Amino acid sequence: MKKTLVAAGVIVALGAIWTGAAWYTGKQLEGRIADMVNQANTEIKNSAPEAGVELAYQSYQRGVFSSHLQLVIKPLAGSQNVWLKPGESVVLNESVDHGPFPFAQLKKFNLIPSLASVNSTLANNETTKALFETTKGKSLFTADTRVGYSGATATDITLVPVNYQKETDKIAFSGGEFSIDVDGKGSDMSLTGQIDSALIDSINEYGQRVQLTLNKLQTDGSSELTASEERIGQQKLSLDKL
Repeated sequence: MKKTLVAAGVIVALGAIWTGAAWYTGKQLEGRIADMVNQANTEIKNSAPEAGVELAYQSYQRGVFSSHLQLVIKPLAGSQNVWLKPGESVVLNESVDHGPFPFAQLKKFNLIPSLASVNSTLANNETTKALFETTKGKSLFTADTRVGYSGATATDITLVPVNYQKETDKIAFSGGEFSIDVDGKGSDMSLTGQIDSALIDSINEYGQRVQLTLNKLQTDGSSELTASEERIGQQKLSLDKL
């Protein structure tokens, strides 16, 4: 009986420690979100200023073991953007498991302590509803990101297969896998991934049938920011058939 009570006491103590640690890292993450968004906006400004968009977050709800929020990509005020029209936005649903041992990472038997594990999916709104028609209501991608205490991130992105046909248009896509690693300072970045196959078949504005196919697209590269905030690096792209 005494050993049982001791064991029960240990389990309760460990549960209290885990709960406290998860709550604390959840608060840390909440304080870092604004910094992460600012860092992302700086990267957009440096790498793709012609996009004319910015990132913001909304609807933040923090719990003990997990939190939820939305990231919003919207037109930059006063910019002649080409990606989004005024009033349009792309919204990402973010589900966050708090560290030091996020449940999402434990499911993968990853026991490395981390600040959080984030699951990201595309939200269905007026801007993206046509895309959801092609994927039969599914998010085009799922991204799972491990956030380290240093601010470094490791993201695995899965693109869902698509088989869509409407009147004269057809899209067939195998799906794809990509991995993106970024250091805590947002300087060193690496990207790897592949798409097995894709097909787009449609009628152009001249009434001509146009078909594009590709097989085995692979990418592998890395880059870093210089002292002058310019991104340099190397990227290898290979394609078996186009």
